[in-house]
Amino acid sequence: MTRIRTGLEQLPAVASRLHVRVSWSLGAGNWARVPWIALMDQRETNSTQRGIYCVFLFPEDMSGVYLALNQGVTEVIQREGRAQGRRSLSQRRAGLRASLDLLRKAEFRLDDDIDLRTEGDLGLDYESSTIAYKFYPKGHVPDDDVLNADLDAVLQGYEISLAQNTQELPSAKQSWIFQGNPKLFDMDGAIKSLTEVTWTVPEKGKRPNIGDSAFLWRAGRDAGIIATATVISEASQIENGPEELPYLIDTDRFAGPKLRVRIRIDQRLSTTLLRSTIAAEPRLSDLMILRFANYSTFSLPQNHAEALRELLVESLQQAAVSSHPNQRVWLYAPGEGADHWDEFYESGLMGIGWDELGDLSRFGSIDDLMTAMQEVYGDSTRRQNNARTCFDFVSTMRPGDLVFAKRGRTTIVGHGAVVGEFEYHPERADLRNVRAVHWQSRGEWSTATSLPIKTLTDLTNAPELVEALKQLVSLSKIEVRKPADERVLEPFTIDQAMDGIFMPRSEFINALEVWRSKKNLILQGRPGVGKSFIAKRMAYTLMGHRDPSRLRTVQFHQS
Repeated sequence: MTRIRTGLEQLPAVASRLHVRVSWSLGAGNWARVPWIALMDQRETNSTQRGIYCVFLFPEDMSGVYLALNQGVTEVIQREGRAQGRRSLSQRRAGLRASLDLLRKAEFRLDDDIDLRTEGDLGLDYESSTIAYKFYPKGHVPDDDVLNADLDAVLQGYEISLAQNTQELPSAKQSWIFQGNPKLFDMDGAIKSLTEVTWTVPEKGKRPNIGDSAFLWRAGRDAGIIATATVISEASQIENGPEELPYLIDTDRFAGPKLRVRIRIDQRLSTTLLRSTIAAEPRLSDLMILRFANYSTFSLPQNHAEALRELLVESLQQAAVSSHPNQRVWLYAPGEGADHWDEFYESGLMGIGWDELGDLSRFGSIDDLMTAMQEVYGDSTRRQNNARTCFDFVSTMRPGDLVFAKRGRTTIVGHGAVVGEFEYHPERADLRNVRAVHWQSRGEWSTATSLPIKTLTDLTNAPELVEALKQLVSLSKIEVRKPADERVLEPFTIDQAMDGIFMPRSEFINALEVWRSKKNLILQGRPGVGKSFIAKRMAYTLMGHRDPSRLRTVQFHQS
């Protein structure tokens, strides 16, 4: 890999016509098991998550290296779902391959047989997106002349693909609000019973296209969004299908062919996302349907669509919590020393280790887990407790359960509610067994009693401790508004700040001076490396004392 990366410092001549950026990963992030070196034209993409690019791919078993022309998969999969996303990637690569005879002549393969020796979903997605490739077995990577000739060929193919991509790919998908009048159409009944419906669109103006997303809005007293959908046909003169007729209240209005699209119902909301909730969101203050409610079709700008999706997620999370009648309460350690807490809080996850066991859901009982742990780890110490932890995380925990996150045995760092079923994410570097959580607070609250040391502890049958933790978090929220008494504040020095952090003292002091003079400071690094921890130490040092009431954490969404 080092040799290939070094060789890229002198790219073939064709690279001068492209705005090439070289990026690489040894295993961090999504492609944890498939290292890569990517060459991207920055006019097309600056991320391997989208667009087209050239890439060296190393199979999971490191049996060699592929030189490939590929497509980013992450954004397509997130937007369309795994099944439809793979179909879209396959359709696109089929169209691109038709114009790449020069790669065939250079002995690149333009088929679907690339094998990254991985079973992870992301790796398989990556295989499904490959346009062309050539494999160099381990120990037989060609000399520089051959490698440069192959690079020159794949870059020429890249240039052709970019030109074709610009001409043939559809424009970015649009989002819409489709509004229905319950006096004319039993919208709730149709959405509850049918998987697809037709929707009338305006004769004039912009029209929905295949792949566009839609929020289905019911008008009336309890106006709001009741479902989401995807457009699956072009607008044309069609009639309502026979399956829709029972839901048409004003049959005359809907009779005969009209300009309509066919839509697929993707998600039915158990609770309406009400107009009042949407109107209270500052980012949606100028949402068109709030101002002109008599229209039926609204094209959404991207910022409005993103804000609505976030509100939908919050609504679903709250519904999951309120609909859980037998809520359990858990005490949870997000990694040793809570070192994964920042990552999990920001990504809405909780996870546990024992990664060598793989997918924990494949074990049917605690005994099965104990046997596997004995085989893998050998040591029987605390094996029963660890097996119980894994079993509870997979099988006992449910959406709606309350979780308190802890660090050590005396500190609560946050709390939230479970909103997702168990999932195994093999692409993660560690803590691959996860659940989605709606974290509702983040801070530091010291407990009066010592907490259990286990990674995951069921507190449901300890009501006094549960109530104490609830009051602890709740009371801290109230007290945080009051300034701490200066006479009893604990002094805080640079020496205290440096205790336990892996940053040279000189860099820490220099960062403090920058922050003091510029009033802003950016700490860069992957989740879990301690940015928030260091920032808090810096804040205390600037103040000269430890005062949590004067600190506030504000989360900014990546969009």
